[in-house]
Amino acid sequence: MSEMIQITPGVTLHVLPGDKFKTTSIGVYFCRPLDNKPNVTRAALIPLVLRRGSKKYPSARAIATALEEYYGAALGVSVLKRGEAQVLRFGVKALSKQFALEGDDPVIGALSLLLDMLFDPVADEKGFLEENVAIEKEDLKDDIKSIINDKREYALFRCKELMCEGESFALSESGDYDEVDKISREDLYSFYQDLIGSAPVDIFICGQADVQEVTKLLKSYFKPSCRQGYPKTSPSRTTGGTIRRFSEEMDVNQGKLCIGFRTHTEADSEDYYALMVANEIFGGGVSSKLFNNVREKLSLAYYASSRLEKLKGLMFVSSGVEFKNFEKAYDEIVVQFQEVQKGNVEREELENAKRALKNALLSLDDSPRQLQDFMVSNLLSSGADVKTYLEKIEAVTQDDVKRVFARIEIDTVYQLTGPAAK
Repeated sequence: MSEMIQITPGVTLHVLPGDKFKTTSIGVYFCRPLDNKPNVTRAALIPLVLRRGSKKYPSARAIATALEEYYGAALGVSVLKRGEAQVLRFGVKALSKQFALEGDDPVIGALSLLLDMLFDPVADEKGFLEENVAIEKEDLKDDIKSIINDKREYALFRCKELMCEGESFALSESGDYDEVDKISREDLYSFYQDLIGSAPVDIFICGQADVQEVTKLLKSYFKPSCRQGYPKTSPSRTTGGTIRRFSEEMDVNQGKLCIGFRTHTEADSEDYYALMVANEIFGGGVSSKLFNNVREKLSLAYYASSRLEKLKGLMFVSSGVEFKNFEKAYDEIVVQFQEVQKGNVEREELENAKRALKNALLSLDDSPRQLQDFMVSNLLSSGADVKTYLEKIEAVTQDDVKRVFARIEIDTVYQLTGPAAK
């Protein structure tokens, strides 16, 4: 049974015990607002620089040697976007104490290494080492540029960016390319010191661990400080019912069509569970209307699916189409959207959608990382647990599906086209 332990105000340990794996996974999540390009870029750079090591383990080789001593433990960092929150994740995975030699506790050892990196990074009197910052700046710029190589994700990103222009949600969690080189090591270190002591922190431990020892260790690093609350996501703005259209040309052989919708259903609303089911029926998987009609029956798209942006109250359709089929594909997507709005949903479609969602939720137990990310999203919204989701989804009716979809509006249409379309 899960347990919550307050390490210090604003720092919470979530214990998720289980014996499915021989390893224990720990994730440390810092949440901060997506406020502006300079700050978001600085924050995105911090995990990359911190992974360079601590004063105790000041190099990649020293870190690798220590991890090997902890029975081949693994360490990783990442940056997520959840609504208008930028989430910095630091994680370790290590062999559970029960499977180590007597007297060894790889979990505590690996967690100690991670906390050293967080609180005692490699630095001098001016800040982070110039060499480390320079190397990680290049890595961050590569990460930012890489999105354009995945045209499917790029088109979705551009649709979100255009739809939410002027809102924090339009910012990328990885920051802005042009801002990277403006960051000095002194500036970055000052930003890091403020973030480490002010951002709310959630720590998840999945698997078998000595909770008393973990708590003691965390309390030795996280000292009382004035931490902020979770970042709030502002409601999405409307365009008064006007559908905006954008087209962009790149050297692509396959067109991308993305459509942005405003759901007018908040993440902490009871209606959100019905929206999940409705979205699954519309475009969530292989049993959906988009898959079966736009892709399979009419062959208007190579792929067509929909996804929710829970915290922002948005829904996006993503599809890959032939240039000549842009309008036909758009028209058929709208037809299927209106079918759900009208409540033209078969009982089998409803049950298939519920089953797919429940299976996805139950499978979270098989991936500690996905379970941790799921829980962070819920902390930023409703706070509901997996059990609540399962119960609420099962209770959704066809009338609920019709009601929540009836209030959704199409807002933005984005096309990524190529020279061959002319």
